[in-house]
Amino acid sequence: MQAVEQLGVSLGEPVRQDDQAYAPLGWDYGQDRIQVTFARLRSQGQDTLFTVKRPVTDVRTCIEHECRVDD
Repeated sequence: MQAVEQLGVSLGEPVRQDDQAYAPLGWDYGQDRIQVTFARLRSQGQDTLFTVKRPVTDVRTCIEHECRVDD
């Protein structure tokens, strides 16, 4: 934390997130994720987001769509 603070970074309060991840039938953890579409339902406080993402060239480069779930 000292190194982070020396760089002038100040962190906000921690937040709690509850994630539910969904993968296609037949996909198992450890298999390649490139070009495979995944979904996530994330709750944080009173907010819930539904996200669909597909890694393109690696797991950090994704096509991603997200929407808020109100009800």
